[in-house]
Amino acid sequence: MIDDYEKLKARYERLKLLYQVGSVIHSTLEPQPALLLIVREAARLMDASSCSVVLLNPTNGFLEIQASQGLPDKAESLRLHIG
Repeated sequence: MIDDYEKLKARYERLKLLYQVGSVIHSTLEPQPALLLIVREAARLMDASSCSVVLLNPTNGFLEIQASQGLPDKAESLRLHIG
């Protein structure tokens, strides 16, 4: 019985976090502010000191940081080539 309760409680916590992140994402329709909100919320929920969203630039094939929290300012200019 206690094991079932713990599983239910863990599932509730995951759903609550998912709802919170969804609320943050839908608070703006602009991509850049949305990414910043996602990064901040992810860092807060994971109790992380830093967090970033890295996307592949289809034009040049580099991975580029689009939004970050807790990284040095110069990290924003970092570009990584796949492979």
